[in-house]
Amino acid sequence: FLADGVIHEVAINGTTASGLIIALCRYQEYAEPHRSQMKGELLRIQSTLEEGLTSGRFKKVDVAPVRDRLSKALGEP
Repeated sequence: FLADGVIHEVAINGTTASGLIIALCRYQEYAEPHRSQMKGELLRIQSTLEEGLTSGRFKKVDVAPVRDRLSKALGEP
């Protein structure tokens, strides 16, 4: 549910979407199976944003704050 809201919000305001994603970014603090589910949702958001950039659904400027937060949470450079 939260992931869908983040994806929807990116098209409106990337900064707000970046704030919404904070709860999911703390997935490592949770026990299984919640940890895996939260990480899975982060990966789904990431993949949807990449597809949206390619198709023109999202603007790069709106995706940037969310992409930065995702990269930090998932440990990517």
